[in-house]
Amino acid sequence: MRRTFVACSNHSADLNSARMYSESRPGTSLRPWVAAVWHSKVDGGSMAVLPDGCADLLLDLERESVSVVGTMTKPVVVSPEDRRNLLGVRFRPGRLATILGIPLRELTDAVVPLRNVSRRLELHAGSIEADLMRLVTDGDRRVDAAVQAIIRSGGTCDVERLADTIGVTRQHLARLFAHHIGVPPKMFARIIRFRYALQLGRQQPWADVAARLRYVDQSHLIADFREFSGTTPVPFFLSAGQSGA
Repeated sequence: MRRTFVACSNHSADLNSARMYSESRPGTSLRPWVAAVWHSKVDGGSMAVLPDGCADLLLDLERESVSVVGTMTKPVVVSPEDRRNLLGVRFRPGRLATILGIPLRELTDAVVPLRNVSRRLELHAGSIEADLMRLVTDGDRRVDAAVQAIIRSGGTCDVERLADTIGVTRQHLARLFAHHIGVPPKMFARIIRFRYALQLGRQQPWADVAARLRYVDQSHLIADFREFSGTTPVPFFLSAGQSGA
């Protein structure tokens, strides 16, 4: 299920894989914390998973294990052995840290068994919503305001001006993001801009996408695209079975 909200949306490139993938919205009570619950089942091949500004809880339904996937700053190619039959919970930016009770900076670009991270949460495939609802607490409103401003701007807003707007220093905003999201505000904004570029690139020429998202030029966009996807736009969209403009 595709959403217009480009942060925390599925976007991956299948590398010769056959997979079944589906997403669903969580129950109403959990929606302020969880963006989606997803299920992926793979029959061979590999898949490149891309940064989206979110953190996930990952249930391996065959191995009966649970892992925490921190906020990503680079693509990860996942082999079929690591993603055979998976159920995932994708959290909205800044929300998982409040449930786990730890700074998310400790999990950036990492996949860690849940038992090594937090003893307060036990997650079961048949009771995900009830398991999470026992631990949900309000997030930091300053982080929420900053995240929404960055998403609304397509990742193009000025971070220092944003800090002034929500009433904190740039350094304090960086500390808040390190704790609640796991990456600095500028990195989060770059990831969000990349996600918008992914969405726009399916319909518009890349020069127009670069101008709209305030990249210096098209080569700047391509450099960012390579950093976050591992390749340039044309081969990425070909491998993903999509067409870029």
